[in-house]
Amino acid sequence: MSTTDESEAITNEYLTSTRNMALQSTTILTFGELLIYIDEPHKAQKYFESLLIHNKEFNAPIYHMLDLAYVVPQDFSKALDSMMLARELFMFTIPSNFQLVAYSTSSIARILYH
Repeated sequence: MSTTDESEAITNEYLTSTRNMALQSTTILTFGELLIYIDEPHKAQKYFESLLIHNKEFNAPIYHMLDLAYVVPQDFSKALDSMMLARELFMFTIPSNFQLVAYSTSSIARILYH
């Protein structure tokens, strides 16, 4: 089976998009989110920071979750830094995920409000 350049590009774009969407709902991120919800934000911070070291390709969703881990203990400066990084990374992923860019921008406004 042979593919044209256009169909190969479409397939690659779809696979990249699907992989990025799957990562955002994986158990890896869910475990850290669970730590936040059981009132262990410091453990969640350490967990997400260790993920940043090992999963450089998927840093945007990790920074996004790290924002939540900083907001709970009201460390708004670090939360803002994390969300700014997440927003920037979401903007420059291929293909861009504008829904997450918008959500990140909204979260930045929420942090600045505090």
